Amino acid sequence: MSSVAGSLPGIARRTIAWRALVWCALAATLVLAMLLALAVGRVDLGPGDVLRGLWTWATGTGGEAAVLVGDIRLPRVLMAALCGAALAAAGTALQGLTRNPLVSPDLIGASSG
Repeated sequence: MSSVAGSLPGIARRTIAWRALVWCALAATLVLAMLLALAVGRVDLGPGDVLRGLWTWATGTGGEAAVLVGDIRLPRVLMAALCGAALAAAGTALQGLTRNPLVSPDLIGASSG
């Protein structure tokens, strides 16, 4: 029995591979941006301090970096990522509903509320 990718023509296989590469790059960019957001603030932390703070926060051993990263910055960064994803999903749903790629919120009166 052949796989689905094996039965596709060469151009379709390259398109699937290209899309997978783009999605992986976007996911890596999101993770790097989140780590950068954990590092930057009133008290700047290095990448090692952020990773060490995340580890000590997750294991419960404590420390200043663990409190700063895990209790203060991590909830804010996760909430920002979730809000961004929700806004993207709402925009995509609105574009699909109206079948208009250039849809704006005032089309259905969402900006006047």
